[in-house]
Amino acid sequence: MTCLLSAARTGRAVSGMALLLAPIGLAAQRPGGAQAGKVPSPVASYQVEVQSFTMTPAQPRAGDNVTFQLTLRNSGTTAPSAVPWLIALQGGAQMVGQGTTGAFAAGAIQTVTATWRAVAGSHAALGTVAPPGISTALNAALPSAKAKDLLFNVAIVSASSVGSSGNGPVTQQLLDWNKARVAGARFADGKAQAACRALLTGADTDPYRGTNMVLHGVRGLVVAHLQCMTPLGGRMNPEFFDFTLRNGWRVRSFDISQPQSNPQQNGWQVLVRPTLGSDRPYTKLAMWANGVSALTLTVEIWIEGPAGTDPYQ
Repeated sequence: MTCLLSAARTGRAVSGMALLLAPIGLAAQRPGGAQAGKVPSPVASYQVEVQSFTMTPAQPRAGDNVTFQLTLRNSGTTAPSAVPWLIALQGGAQMVGQGTTGAFAAGAIQTVTATWRAVAGSHAALGTVAPPGISTALNAALPSAKAKDLLFNVAIVSASSVGSSGNGPVTQQLLDWNKARVAGARFADGKAQAACRALLTGADTDPYRGTNMVLHGVRGLVVAHLQCMTPLGGRMNPEFFDFTLRNGWRVRSFDISQPQSNPQQNGWQVLVRPTLGSDRPYTKLAMWANGVSALTLTVEIWIEGPAGTDPYQ
């Protein structure tokens, strides 16, 4: 499962419609017939969105060559000469492919690809037309339309992952915060200061998901936000998945994705991490902001157990 912690989505390629103001002349013509300087024409904005983001094979094993395909669509009426794109892993931290398209006609569709050699473990892939660090203010598409995510697990080729055990075939899945809460799992935001806002929510219902490029909308993931609007800053110690897995299910992997951080302004630390192979996914973090700042984290836990059984009931 994954937890997202963020206060105000911190600079994750958020861009809105660009408004360009040109200087206004005092008069069209000066006394005596002298022509005033021409007002420069504003640069046209465009509207290119991510139509789809897929991977082949859909369920890779360690060592497989995985091809990511990012399909872009110009849903506007203007034709930009080039549009930046990025395909990355772990919330954008590990680049797989990056570049710019060619001239993009209105209504046209373009597809770009990037290849990655699969490594065992849980992964989050990001496909976006708003790469971090590149100005995309002219792209007037909604922030939520500028990126799509893929959450997947790369299996280790072993008896435990592809064969069977004494209890039958083994299967894997993302630890789901919605199902865990129904099963009685405890979650707490651990907020210590009233000057900051702390929020734990599901990624699929996250009120900030439109501006967060990391795993937004993935059902089952947990999102934690810390937002401080005071020079004094603040902290929170969120807790996740305080319950016991059922029917022989165990923790397989644990990972934290960090969209963006400024070490001078904010930070985080794992206080309690789940033990791999145990039936206790309990996790506790420390998050802090030094002054006016925001922080987002995503905690992702994968579990495995006997196929056909329920890890929650």
